[in-house]
Amino acid sequence: MKRLLFIIFALNSFVFAQVKFGKISEEEIAATQSTLEKDASAEITSKSAYYNIFYDAQNKKFKIEKEVEVRIKIFDKNQAPNRLLNIEIPSRYSEKHTKENISGIKASTYNLADGEIEETKVKSADIFTEKKHDYLEVEKFAFPNVKDGSVLEYKYRIVSNRYYDTDTWFFQSEIPVRFNRFYIEYPEFFIFQKDMRGEINNHVKSNVKNTNFNFKNNVEFSEIKNIPSLRDEPFVQNTDNLRSSIRYELVEFSYPGYIYEKYSASWEQIVKDLYNNSSYGGELKGNNFLNDEAKKFTDSNQIQNMVNIFDYVKSNYHWNGYTGLYPQNGSRKTFNEKSGNGTDLNIILISLLQKAGIQAYPVVLSTVEHGMLNYFPSIYKLNHTLTAAIIDNNLFLMDPIQKFSKVNMLPPQDLNFTGYMMKENGKYQQINLMNFVQSEIKNSLNYQIKDEMLVGTLSQTKNNYYAMHDLQKKTKDNSNFEQYVLSDYDCDVSDFTMQENSAGDAVRYTVAFEDSKNLEFIGNKMFINPLLFLSKETNEFNFRNDERKYPLEFGTPFTHITVAQFTIPDGYTTEFVPENLSLILDNQNGGYDLRFEEKEGKIITQSVMHISKSVLPQNYYVAVKDMYQKAIEQENKKIILVKK
Repeated sequence: MKRLLFIIFALNSFVFAQVKFGKISEEEIAATQSTLEKDASAEITSKSAYYNIFYDAQNKKFKIEKEVEVRIKIFDKNQAPNRLLNIEIPSRYSEKHTKENISGIKASTYNLADGEIEETKVKSADIFTEKKHDYLEVEKFAFPNVKDGSVLEYKYRIVSNRYYDTDTWFFQSEIPVRFNRFYIEYPEFFIFQKDMRGEINNHVKSNVKNTNFNFKNNVEFSEIKNIPSLRDEPFVQNTDNLRSSIRYELVEFSYPGYIYEKYSASWEQIVKDLYNNSSYGGELKGNNFLNDEAKKFTDSNQIQNMVNIFDYVKSNYHWNGYTGLYPQNGSRKTFNEKSGNGTDLNIILISLLQKAGIQAYPVVLSTVEHGMLNYFPSIYKLNHTLTAAIIDNNLFLMDPIQKFSKVNMLPPQDLNFTGYMMKENGKYQQINLMNFVQSEIKNSLNYQIKDEMLVGTLSQTKNNYYAMHDLQKKTKDNSNFEQYVLSDYDCDVSDFTMQENSAGDAVRYTVAFEDSKNLEFIGNKMFINPLLFLSKETNEFNFRNDERKYPLEFGTPFTHITVAQFTIPDGYTTEFVPENLSLILDNQNGGYDLRFEEKEGKIITQSVMHISKSVLPQNYYVAVKDMYQKAIEQENKKIILVKK
C-alpha cells in the first residue's frame, strides 16, 4: 500500500486546523465535493479528543476526563455511512459496576436556507439510552434535517474511573478525514503501553507539564491532516484492525516513596492473576455439582467422549448473548439456570471435560468485534473464553456459544488470530484461532430454453462453516431467511425448498428459476452466460488498495464448485465456447479451474475455486485479487449458438 496515511492534498479555503465548535461558515455548507477524495459521500472535517487523567481529591481516587468534538460534512446523504448520521456514544462500566458519566452532549445540523445558515439542534428529549449488556450502555441520537451539503457537529464529555484503559481512538475512517487530534495528559508516575495501529508511530509528540500537586504530568498528542479513507476490505473480519488508531493501557503505577504496582506485565502474570482470581480461577475449581453430569459420558474413545460432552453443553446450556472475560453468573448459577455468558458456558464445558478425564483448559481471547490483540500483553483487551482439549498430543478447540459450531470449527466471532491457552502456575501457550475444517459450496445448475427464457433448477449444498452460518441466520430470523438466501440470485424463482441434515453440518437448497437476463438473441445467434446468475459480474477487490498490510481472512478453508448443464435447443449448433482457464496460487494454497465441454447435446461448464487455508498472509493479496479478476472475466464470456 502506497503510504496509506498522511498523503498531502490541497485544502479547501474553509478548512482550518483548529475548528471552533459551533462556528460554521457558508463556504463549508456550500462545498459540494471533497478535494481529498472526489467520490467521497462525506468527510470528517475535524475530530479531536482531549483526555486528562487527574486526581479527584474529594473522592481520593484517580479518574479520567474525556472531551470529544466531531464535525462532519455530508456530500451525499444517501451514500453516507449510517453511523455518521446516527451517533452512539458508549458508556462502559468499571469496577463495582460504576458507569462512566456522559454529560454535555451538544449536537446540531447546519444547512443553508435563503442564504442564511440554519441550525437544527438535537433536543435532549431525542437522546436515548440503550443498554447493550451488563457492561455497556450507549447514548443514541440521530441528526435531524440532514441534506446533501449539511454540516453535522457534536461534542460530549465523559468522566470515568477507567483511567487504566482508554478506549481506542481512531484517526482513520471509512471516509476521508481532514484533521484529527488526540491529546492525553497523565501523572508522570503512570506508565502506559500504547497500542498503536497503522502508521501513527511517528506522529506522537510529548512534553511535560507542571501541576498543582507534587508531581508533573506527561503530555502526549498527535495532530494528523488529510487522512485518506479506508473502506471495508473483502476478506477482513474487522476493518477497524486496519485503521490507524491508538489506545493506552496502564502497565505500571510507580509513585516513589508511596506505592508501586505492576499490571499486565506479561502473559505469564496475566495467567497467574486469572487463576488466582476467585471470579475466574475460582470458578474452575471443584464444581462437584457437575459430578453426576460427568458420569453420563463413558465412551472409551476420548475423542468421541469429548464430542459428546461438547454437544451436550451446546444442547442444554443457553448463551445469553454477552461476551466478557469474567463469568457473569458463575458455575453454580449457570448449571442451575442452564444459561450464562460465553465464559460461563465454557467453564462448564472445561469442568465436564476434566471430570471425564480429558485435559482441558481455558483459552482467553479478544473477539473479532472487540479488535485483535496487539504485540503486548493486555488483560483489558481480553473479552471471551473458549475451550481447548488435548488428546494424544492433539489440540482441539471448541466454543458452545454457537449451537451449530463443531470441534475445531469455531464461530466467526472467535476467529481473531491469537488466543492464549492458560495452564496452572502461569504456564500458557499461544494458540492460532483459525478453522482447519474444509468447507464446501456445491452448485448444480440444469437449464434449457423455453419460450425464449432460460428455465431450470439449481441445487445448492453447503456444509460445515457455511452451513453453520446459514443455520444461525435462520435461527435468528426465520421469517426472512428465504429472502436472505434468494437475494444472492438475480432471477425469477417459482419454487424454493430447504433441507438440513440431522447432524446440523449441511444444508441443501433447491430453486426452480426463470432467467432472461443471461440470454440474448441477435439475428440468428444466441448468446448465453453459462453460469447464469451464479457468475460474479464485479470483483469485490476492485476499487480497493493496490497492496495490503493485513492477512486475508476467509473464515474457513474452502472449495466452491459449480456444475452447469445447458441443453442445446433443436436447430442450433455451437459457434463459440470460451477457453478453459486454470490458475494456481503459490505453494498450492489455492487455485481456480474453469472448464467447458460439449457432450451428448449439452454444454457442461464446471468452475472450481479453492483456498486451502482459512487465513493467507498479506503477500497473497495481489495474487488472489488477480485470480478473482481473471475468473470473473472468463466466467462472463458468452457461449454463442447459431441457427442451422
